Amino acid sequence: MFDDSRLGIRFRYPSDYEIRISPFTDRQIGISIDRPIKDPVWGEGREFFDSMFVFLLEKEDPRLITPEGLEAWVRELPENENPIPGGGPIRVVEKIQIGGCPAFVIQEPLWPGDPPNVQSLIVIGKKRVLWIGLGDTMYLNPERTEKIWPLQMAFLATLEVTK
Repeated sequence: MFDDSRLGIRFRYPSDYEIRISPFTDRQIGISIDRPIKDPVWGEGREFFDSMFVFLLEKEDPRLITPEGLEAWVRELPENENPIPGGGPIRVVEKIQIGGCPAFVIQEPLWPGDPPNVQSLIVIGKKRVLWIGLGDTMYLNPERTEKIWPLQMAFLATLEVTK
């Protein structure tokens, strides 16, 4: 179980997965999750499983519960904190719930100037915003996405935002 009271998140993960925490700015922390693999060519190693950005907010932002408010928040992020190269835009596809918190399935551009086409998930806590990659965000391989997607959904089912 990963449980970090400072970040205000917790989730379950297999014991052989590896979690790395990387502060980017005073209010943005990155979390990378890798898992072990056995490759027929390269042997045993690790592969990317998922990543997220945790944004630490000073106070609750009521506009983040609407698609329009979330899209505006992303556009207003400083360049050094915006996960999207070039700053956006994102497109909200659907509003859902994750661990009792509002969450939005979004599409974002892969490269600056592209239309939004890569799916991610943004979970809204009271003073935390989690931006989570979905599918195969490293290699953009459809076969790999089909394998990793169910594992990512199982991971998300255990995710809790505590702040």
